[in-house]
Amino acid sequence: GIPPPAPAPMPKPAPAPAPPPAAVLPESNVIGLDAPIGERVKKSTVLIVDDIPTNIEVLAGVLKDDYAIKVAISGKKALEIADAFHIDLILLDIMMPVMDGFETCRQLKANPKTAHIPIIFLSARDGTEDVVAGLRLGAVDYVSKPADPTILKARLSAHLLLATPMQDVKRQNELLIENA
Repeated sequence: GIPPPAPAPMPKPAPAPAPPPAAVLPESNVIGLDAPIGERVKKSTVLIVDDIPTNIEVLAGVLKDDYAIKVAISGKKALEIADAFHIDLILLDIMMPVMDGFETCRQLKANPKTAHIPIIFLSARDGTEDVVAGLRLGAVDYVSKPADPTILKARLSAHLLLATPMQDVKRQNELLIENA
């Protein structure tokens, strides 16, 4: 008989393709693409509002290595600072004399210059009603006092990472309107 045909040699596996070179983004004049978002978040300014100076000192101590800090010991002062300076996030105590945190939040949200600033309520009052009231007023978060420093830093970072691109979009839209 005829010998069976020799089996076809197995094709050698092709070498794995080299990974494509990392894309280099062109220089951009689009707002927000000038620095990686993580770097920009680290340059954020946080306003701490509490009527008890010791509480401010503790919070500033926790956050000063990561953020620029501004402080206010009253709701009225917080409104002035937020209106006058670029603030990226506000840590706001609820129980303060004259103007409490809820009223301060209401006024910040009513002012077009400050309405966009994310507010995190910080309070020893952590009942459901207080938390819900704070979030309904427009706060992005509610942290119980005494705040765990690691959790507080993580929450600030998360909210700043969310807020930064939103600010970029807002500024981009303003530029488009101006140039239309």
